[in-house]
Amino acid sequence: MNKNKKIMIGAGAAAVLVAAALFFVLAGSGNDEQALREAFKQFSADLAAGNKADVGNLISRKFNDAGMDYNLAVDEFGIKRPGYMAEISSVKIKDALAEIGYTRKQVVDKKMVTSQLTGETWVKDDDRKWRLVKLSGNDRTQLPKLRQERKAAEEKLAADLLAAEEKESNLRKASYSYANKRDPFESLIVETAPGEAASTADASRMCDPGRPRQFLEGFDLFAFKLVGMVNANKTYYALVEAPNGNGYTLKTGMYVGRRCGKITAITAARVVVAEKYPNVRGEFSVKDMELKLKEEE
Repeated sequence: MNKNKKIMIGAGAAAVLVAAALFFVLAGSGNDEQALREAFKQFSADLAAGNKADVGNLISRKFNDAGMDYNLAVDEFGIKRPGYMAEISSVKIKDALAEIGYTRKQVVDKKMVTSQLTGETWVKDDDRKWRLVKLSGNDRTQLPKLRQERKAAEEKLAADLLAAEEKESNLRKASYSYANKRDPFESLIVETAPGEAASTADASRMCDPGRPRQFLEGFDLFAFKLVGMVNANKTYYALVEAPNGNGYTLKTGMYVGRRCGKITAITAARVVVAEKYPNVRGEFSVKDMELKLKEEE
């Protein structure tokens, strides 16, 4: 083989290697963008559903922006955003960082608002998964204001609830003495569930003797309609509509329903009430009953 042929073969092999390297680089870049788009799409769906655990898996532990570290960011983006939608419009990937632009639709003051955002940064972490690490300029400016407004509203709500509870308690003490008088919230209708030896009205007197009844114990538990939940200072309150058409706020520790039902827990989607049911021996057993928010259509 002469020298010219060796040079030609060598040049051809080098060209093949360069082409192969270029192919793998381009293929890798395409795979990166596809993985990023899929992660962003999942993040948007989790924001709409309020899936806090899943949201946390799509925020980088390196996140530190708009006055929030990773934990605060998970709390913020873990809040349910019904109707939230987002679609990527541009992607720029350089090494392990990606800058994206996207169109976002979300409900603001009961209206659907569309906005264009740019400059949001995602990072490919050590496990090769894409995660949010920096906000867009718009969110970096607006989120701290929104969080402060929400905190102020939650603190006001908590203070209003406490004031309303104290006022109701004072009015009850001042306007009615329970000594030797019929319970004003006792049902006038006798209701007996299958297998019970006593009526609901009798059970109401017997299960917590001597305890003054609260107003909402004058209604059957499942006559209430659970219409919403409020998270104030990391404490949930439930908003219910009573059979009389009025709205009331429930909190843990209150009594509700005609079976001495005490609210033991309130979560983002349900109210747990421990009711007392009499048996043939004249004793009471406690059963946990739940009021649940209806699934959104």
